[in-house]
Amino acid sequence: MPLVSDNSLPPILMTLSREHLQNDYFKKLAEAQTDDGQPRPLTAEELAASMNATLANAPAPDHTWVFGYGSLVWNPLFEHDRNELTVLHGYRRSFCLKTQISRGTPELPGLLLGLEPGGSCRGVAYRMTGSKMHEELALLWRREMLTGAYCPRWVTLRMGTEKIRGLAFVMNRKYPFYAADHSNEETAQVIAHACGPLGSCAEYLFKTHAGLQARGIRDQHLEKLVARVLEIQQNDAAGLTTA
Repeated sequence: MPLVSDNSLPPILMTLSREHLQNDYFKKLAEAQTDDGQPRPLTAEELAASMNATLANAPAPDHTWVFGYGSLVWNPLFEHDRNELTVLHGYRRSFCLKTQISRGTPELPGLLLGLEPGGSCRGVAYRMTGSKMHEELALLWRREMLTGAYCPRWVTLRMGTEKIRGLAFVMNRKYPFYAADHSNEETAQVIAHACGPLGSCAEYLFKTHAGLQARGIRDQHLEKLVARVLEIQQNDAAGLTTA
């Protein structure tokens, strides 16, 4: 089955945009892979039910803080009026989500970031507020909850001495494509080679690392992955050159 069978879909290697979320590009990608074992995309009604159930326990009615730890750091896409460096204790950043619809294929699935229990994670907290808050959250749900890979959770975020309650999308460990127990070398090999309609896993890693660095956030695990992925790609290129 071809990766993308609908010629109306945007071409490969595109940066995700608000338009891609609004026109259900993600959903079309997921639907194109359903026959290959990809979990089916949630319906509009299921997405709305998930969002409404989460917001029923919201700590404040007039604003929502959202925790960004991966692509939300460098490409949030939703409107917000404030962003702050923050720390989430009790979870760590991990390449634990296998994907064959965004930065991978059924033949070579990629890996994306999720939050797993243990340790701590520095990232960026974004505040949504105003009359468009629910509209922006619905856009976020289309992005993060497309196939139920994550569990939306209210967590405690630390911004300096201040504590706030915010929304984090935590890895759903019951998800069929939850990728547990990968070694660092296995993770690096996948990231170095996997690529899909939204680009390569290496690009995703490099942009996340650069986005964190730009905010003064150091993640030693990502640093090691970046170094190893670059080494693998350089060795691959050298092998091709001498072949």
